[in-house]
Amino acid sequence: MSGENDCNDERRRLTELEIRLSYQQDGQETLHQVLLSQQQQIRQLQEQISMLNNRIKPYMEELHDAEGQAAEPPPPHY
Repeated sequence: MSGENDCNDERRRLTELEIRLSYQQDGQETLHQVLLSQQQQIRQLQEQISMLNNRIKPYMEELHDAEGQAAEPPPPHY
């Protein structure tokens, strides 16, 4: 009887380990999918930032040029 109980015990432990492994594999796959999605979102955001930078660059240059032209010398008392 003891041998049979040991065998059942080992089968139960093996089954529990297989279940845990299955959950870990599922969790790993879920994390992988989330990572892929986040990488895609980051790429899209980087593209949007680049596009916005290209759109505002002429305005920033124009503003910088205007600031340089409008700069007045400080009053004599400084």
